[in-house]
Amino acid sequence: MKKTLCVILITSIFLPIMALAQINTDTIKDGTPGVLENWWNSIKSFFSEKVKSAFWDAIHKTWSLTIEVWKKMGNWFMMVWNNYIRPGVEWFWEKILLLPRIFQKKK
Repeated sequence: MKKTLCVILITSIFLPIMALAQINTDTIKDGTPGVLENWWNSIKSFFSEKVKSAFWDAIHKTWSLTIEVWKKMGNWFMMVWNNYIRPGVEWFWEKILLLPRIFQKKK
């Protein structure tokens, strides 16, 4: 039963693909110039001034919002650094600078 179901599923997937693969190459050659012309016209209409200005406005707005987020992240990081990390690093650095004095031989 499982083998039969698998065969039916596989054939139901591949038979429509085989039917679509039997397109005549002359039909493709005849239809290609119209497809390219339609594609070029759609590209030109997309990049017309109205759409172009809306596109650049969207990019500008997104970029400015991204800059604001990064500024807030930078301010948060500086606050964390100044309040929590820097005092610990300074304390540790003082201890490292004291090490040569501790291990000096007394004369």
